[in-house]
Amino acid sequence: MGITGLLPFVKNACRKGNILELRGKSVAIDVSCLLHRGLTGCMDKIHMGEETQSYVSYVNKYVKELLSMGCHVVMVFDGRPLPAKKGTNDDRREQREKRKEHAEMLLAKGMEREARDIYRLATSISADIVEKTIQHFRSSQENVDIIVAPYEADAQLAYLMEAKLVDAVITEDSDLIVFGCEKIYFKWQSATGECSVYEKSNLRKCFTGELGGDKFDFIKFRRICILSGCDYLQSGLPGVGLSTAAKFFSLTSIKDLRTVLRKVPSYLKMPKLKEHVNDEFIKSFEMAENTFKHQVVFDPRERCQKPLTPYPLTVETSDDLEIIDLESPTNSSDSASIASKFSYAGTAVTQRIAIRLALGNPADGNAIEDRFLLTHPTPDWSVWALKYESKGITEEKIQKRKDEDATKCGAFKLDSPAVKRVKVQKKQRKMEKKMIFILKKYSKPTSPAVKKPKLSNLMVDDDFSEMFQPKTDQSPTTECQENAPEKEIPAIQKSNSTPESNRKFQKFQSPLLTHQNSAPGAMQQPKTETNPRVSKYFVKKLEDGTPKPLSKNPFRCPAFVKPVQSSEITEDSSKKITLLSALEENVQEGRSSSTAYRLIGFKSTGLRRKSKN
Repeated sequence: MGITGLLPFVKNACRKGNILELRGKSVAIDVSCLLHRGLTGCMDKIHMGEETQSYVSYVNKYVKELLSMGCHVVMVFDGRPLPAKKGTNDDRREQREKRKEHAEMLLAKGMEREARDIYRLATSISADIVEKTIQHFRSSQENVDIIVAPYEADAQLAYLMEAKLVDAVITEDSDLIVFGCEKIYFKWQSATGECSVYEKSNLRKCFTGELGGDKFDFIKFRRICILSGCDYLQSGLPGVGLSTAAKFFSLTSIKDLRTVLRKVPSYLKMPKLKEHVNDEFIKSFEMAENTFKHQVVFDPRERCQKPLTPYPLTVETSDDLEIIDLESPTNSSDSASIASKFSYAGTAVTQRIAIRLALGNPADGNAIEDRFLLTHPTPDWSVWALKYESKGITEEKIQKRKDEDATKCGAFKLDSPAVKRVKVQKKQRKMEKKMIFILKKYSKPTSPAVKKPKLSNLMVDDDFSEMFQPKTDQSPTTECQENAPEKEIPAIQKSNSTPESNRKFQKFQSPLLTHQNSAPGAMQQPKTETNPRVSKYFVKKLEDGTPKPLSKNPFRCPAFVKPVQSSEITEDSSKKITLLSALEENVQEGRSSSTAYRLIGFKSTGLRRKSKN
C-alpha cells in the first residue's frame, strides 16, 4: 500500500502536529485504512466463523473523537477494483489465499495461536464488512457523511480536497501525496492526538538544485514516484528508488515522456536498464501517470462520476503512435471515445447508478432492493447538499464579515489608509483651485509699461482679503491719505498659517472705514441707545459700574495704522509706538474722533507679537 519510503523522502514537507488542529473543520477520513487496522485484531475470529463487530467499534472510536471536536466527518470507502491495478490486486489476493490455507493447516494441527497470527496477515475487507460499517454510521450518527468511491478511496479523497468540500484528509496511504492532495494527516495516535501533517506547499523544500525552490515542478515529482515503483506500475526498474529517480530528473529538462524515459540508462550510467526500458515499460508508465491524473471519482454536488482532472486531447500520428497532450483540456465533441482510451483509470457510469454506488448499494443489485437512500430533505451540513460549503470556508467567511464590521463605527464606515489618502489629496486640490480663483479675482491688472508697486507685508495673522474689495487706483481723498507719512511704517511679518509660501497678498481697505465714523473711537464706544451697534458681550464694566471703553471683540481684533507726523517722531524717538497704544492715547487725550485710521487687517486675540528687543 503506497509508495515505499515516500514519507521519509518528503519529511521536509511534514511537521509534527495534533489532531486538535482540525477542531470545527470538515474532515475526510479514509475508512479502508481504519478498517484494515481494526480487522487485524479480529480477523482470526472472522475466519473461524465467530460473530464480531469489533472493527466497527474501532472505527467509531476515531469518528467520535472528531465529532467531539465539532468536526464534520466525511467517511470515504473503497469501491470497485480499478482496472489499472488489476495485476497488483490479483497478486495480493493470491498471497492472502495462500496464508489462509497455511492458517487452516496450523489450525488442523491444533496450533491455534500460530493460526491466528497467520489469519491476521491475510486480512481483507469484504463487501459484508463495508455494508455493516455503513449501516452503523448512517443510522446513528449526525454530522457524518458516507461516500463510496467509484474505484479507489485515494482519488476520491483527493477530489474532495481539490473541490474544497473538506479542509483536510486523514489516511495512512502515501499515494495520496502523488494525487496532489493539499493537506494530509498521517499516523494519528488516538491516545495522544499526535500525528504527522503533510502540506503540499512545503514539498519544494524536499529538493535542492534543479528540482527545488522556484524550479520545483509537481509533474516531475509525480514521475519520480512512479519511476521508483507504485501500485499502477507493475514492472518497475531494478535498483531505481526515489533518490535515484530524483537524480535522473534533475539531469534533464525534457518534458516528452517517451523521450526522457529512454535516457534513463545513459544518464544514470546503468547500461543494464536498457533491456527494461522498452516500449512496454514506457506504455505502462504512461498508464500509471494517467491513472493518477484521470481516475474516475464521484461529485456529490452534481451527482455524477467524472475524471479527477479533465481528459486531454489525443492525436493519432502517421506512425500509429498515440500522442497525448497532457496540458490542453478536452475540447472534442466525442468525449466518449476519448474516455474509452482511459478505461484503465475507470469508466464513468450513468447518474442513477453513480448515486446508488456512492451511497453504498451493490453495483449488480436492483434499485428497488437498495438499502441506502438519500435523505429528504438533505441537511445543510451534508456534503450532498446543493449549497454545501466546508466548515473551514464557512468560518473564513464569518471571520471576514467580523473584520469588516470591526472597521465600521455606528452608521459610518471607517476608511482605509488608502481611501483616506485619496480624500486628502482631493481636498488639497480643491483648496488649491479655490485659492487660485481668489488670487485671480483680487489681483491688480498691470500693464507692461507700468511698474508693479512693491507689496508690503500685512500686519495680520490670517488672510481676510477675500472679505474686502481690492484697492483701486483712484485713491480716496481721506484724511488718512493726506496725513500719511512719506516713509512706510515697518510692517509685521505674516505668520505661516497657510501651506502656500509663495502666496501674494494685496493691500486692502475696509469700505466701512472711509468716513469719519469709522475711527476706532467711534467703533469702540460702549453700547448706548444711540449707538446700538456695539454688542453688550464686548463691553466690560469698571468697579463703579460704568461701562469701560475700548472693550474689544474677543474673537477678532482689528489692526489700524495711525498717521504719525515727523515732528512727533523726533520729539520722543526712544518711545516705542504701537498701534494699541496709539488707539488708547487717542481716546484718553480726548482727541477728535474725526481722525481717520486705516484698517490693514485683523489680529486674533490672545496672540501677541514677540518683541524684537
